[in-house]
Amino acid sequence: MANDFKKTKEILFETVALEWLKQKKSEIRMESYHQYEFILKEKLFPKIAKRKLKYICKTQNLEDLEKAFLAEGYSYTTVQNYLTIVKTIIYFYKGSLGTIGMYSNKNEKNAFSKTEVKNIISKAKSSKDYRNLGILIILYTGMTISEVSALKWKDINLEFKVISVTEVARRIKDVDETGTKMVVLQSLSPREIPISQDLYEVLKLYYEDVSDTNSYVLTNTAKIMETRSFQYYIQNFSKEFNKKYSATDFRDIFIINSLQREMSLIVLSEILGLNVCHLYQEYQKFIKVSNQTRERELKKIKY
Repeated sequence: MANDFKKTKEILFETVALEWLKQKKSEIRMESYHQYEFILKEKLFPKIAKRKLKYICKTQNLEDLEKAFLAEGYSYTTVQNYLTIVKTIIYFYKGSLGTIGMYSNKNEKNAFSKTEVKNIISKAKSSKDYRNLGILIILYTGMTISEVSALKWKDINLEFKVISVTEVARRIKDVDETGTKMVVLQSLSPREIPISQDLYEVLKLYYEDVSDTNSYVLTNTAKIMETRSFQYYIQNFSKEFNKKYSATDFRDIFIINSLQREMSLIVLSEILGLNVCHLYQEYQKFIKVSNQTRERELKKIKY
C-alpha cells in the first residue's frame, strides 16, 4: 500500500513502481500483470528506474519522457499508455489515486465543478447510511445502479481490494403480464474492479457492522433494494444541490475523472464493463480529440 512507504524526497521511481506492481498482482488478471511488468522493466526502467520520484512528477520531465519515446518511433497512443502507468504510480505513492476530479470544460452542459463533486462526497460521508455507501461506490468505480443494487458484501474483498461484479438487478414483466417483479440476473459484463484507497477506508467503516456477507450492500439485509427506490433516494439526497442528480450522473463523474487522469480507454472500458467502441459511442461527449492530435496521428500513416 502507498501509505506503507516512508515518505521521502529521495525515493526512486523503481522502488515505488515495484511496490505498485506487487499490489497490482492481486487485483488484476495475470496476463495484465505480465503486461505491466514487461512495460516497467523493458520500457520504463531503462530510462527512469534510478531517477527520484520527485523529479519525475514535474510536468517538464514527463514531457521529456514522452518526447524520448516518440523519437524512438513509438506511436503516440503507446507512449500515452506508458505515461499513464507512470502517473498512476505517482498517484499510488502520493495516496491520491482515489481523489475525484472535475471536468475541465466549464461550458459543457454535462460538466461538474470541483466544488459540486466535493459537496456530493462530503454529504455521502456525513452520515452512515448504506445508500450513501452505494453513491460512493458508483463515484469511485463507475458501476451502474443495477449492479450496485445487486451487490452483496461477499462480492467485496477488502483483503485483496477488489469488487467482483457478477449480477444485476432488473425489473421484468411477471408471468401473467399483469405487473412486474424485481429479479437478480447474471451480469453480461462480469468483471473485477480494484478498490481505491479512498473507497477502501469507507468500506472498512461499514464492514464493521456486517453480520452476513450474503446480505445486500444497500440494505445490509437479505432484502434487495430496487433500483427505482435507490434512484428516488438519490433524488432526495440531491435536493440541497443546484440540480437533481441521478446514478448516471455519478457514473459520469467517475468517467470524467478517469479521462482527466489520462486513463487509457482500454483500461476504462474494462472497469466499466464496456468494449472500447461502445465506451466511445456512449460517452463521446467526454472523449474529445484536438485537431492537433488528429493531424499528428495522420502524419504517421505511410504506405
